[in-house]
Amino acid sequence: MADESEKQRWDAYFIRPHSNVLRNKLGLRNYEKLRIAEYKIRALRQLDIERGDVEIPRTFDAAHLRALHRHLLGDVYEWAGEFRDTAVFKGEKGFLAYQELATWLDDVGGRVRGLDWSTMARREFVENISAVYADVNVAHPFREGNGVACKLFISQLSELSPYEIRYDRVSKERWDQAAGATLPPGRIATGANPWPMYAVFERITFEREAPAGLAEAARLHASAYPEQRVGSQPTATRELGEQPERNRPHGEQNHNGHSLA
Repeated sequence: MADESEKQRWDAYFIRPHSNVLRNKLGLRNYEKLRIAEYKIRALRQLDIERGDVEIPRTFDAAHLRALHRHLLGDVYEWAGEFRDTAVFKGEKGFLAYQELATWLDDVGGRVRGLDWSTMARREFVENISAVYADVNVAHPFREGNGVACKLFISQLSELSPYEIRYDRVSKERWDQAAGATLPPGRIATGANPWPMYAVFERITFEREAPAGLAEAARLHASAYPEQRVGSQPTATRELGEQPERNRPHGEQNHNGHSLA
């Protein structure tokens, strides 16, 4: 059981005790209206990042993830970009202790920077990107908006490699089911199991398309030297076991079992 101060910190996220509506800068007091408004604003801010209109250093550590989250949700929540200060759960499984978040994510950044993503074969990329995702997911560092921040983080990481991630190639239900399976049993996570994500990333990882100029140069080279094959062949991959389907876990919970929308 968490102490009284943690319960107070938990309650402070909401517009009033026992409400499911988070305090927000928009002055909204209806859950559905807040959900829709958050989605629209977040989508626009994500475009800012993807177009390069905002400069966020890609250090792939705690500071990087916080900066992404702050830009995505800073117009909606005062605490955007700040790590949670309470325990959270999904069903009977808990995420990383909030006291460990900064150190854990900085360690993730160190491992990311220690790998040469630009030369990875496809299988090596799938294995490594699955491990990074599982580690960021088990951290679940924010009160809300973890999913979109984590996916954007992973997309930016994939840009260091010859591959791209196409999230539209997997259903939300399948993604959430695999992500939930990366969490170990217990109320406080101390690690993550990347295996459930392997089959998902295997399905949504594609060779990155060359820029138009480079693609044309490759075409001309191929026509000049027809005996040579231009471009690498896809690496053969084994079929990874599918995870059993289950209902999507909707919303985390605090120590009292309250749902996190």
